[in-house]
Amino acid sequence: MLPVMILLLYIGNAEMLSFKIAPRVKECFYENINDDISSINLEFEVIEGGDLDIGLSVIGPNKEKIIHRLINFDVKRGGQNDPEKVELTNIDDGLYEICFDNVIASRDYKVIVLVNNNNDNHKKN
Repeated sequence: MLPVMILLLYIGNAEMLSFKIAPRVKECFYENINDDISSINLEFEVIEGGDLDIGLSVIGPNKEKIIHRLINFDVKRGGQNDPEKVELTNIDDGLYEICFDNVIASRDYKVIVLVNNNNDNHKKN
């Protein structure tokens, strides 16, 4: 597996990551839902590379696929113009796997900007 270039910025309560995914690679991040964090709330877009498409999957703590789809950000090819939003609320406690999949690309890397808004989703006691 090739190393991933990651840039992490904090904007208010949100974290912004910019990272590069090599062709034929899947990169995953993990979010632990527990007494402190009640939901997954993020948005992302592909800003560079190939056809500006990327696979997204979210796997729950019981290994069930919650989200599994290909997203295209190339407006010229019918893709979306705005960042993709992922909002999962009222979910079970446990470790969630959030993966970006560039496995179908044979030669094109992708640059993704990801904003994690989970810092705003702390459970209130």
